[in-house]
Amino acid sequence: EPKWFHDIHDIPLDQMFADDSLWLPKLLTHYNNNNASAVGEKLDVPNPSNKLSFNAWFHFHAGGTQTNSIMHHFIQITKTSPNTSSHS
Repeated sequence: EPKWFHDIHDIPLDQMFADDSLWLPKLLTHYNNNNASAVGEKLDVPNPSNKLSFNAWFHFHAGGTQTNSIMHHFIQITKTSPNTSSHS
């Protein structure tokens, strides 16, 4: 069941896939910085006018969920213009 956390430090990253501990705090902190809130501490209610572009890849070690270990990764987060539309 989904659960909302008001503080990034309360998110149980140790119970999630290894890549989540890399991209999720970066994305939430970047989002909050663009909303002029506390740097990565308290999470604001999402504002639809502040859109971010998220591009990432993760290369895991062999062993799948048993090892849950990342060899290499890339994360790029950029703020998009309000007039920019994205296509899936």
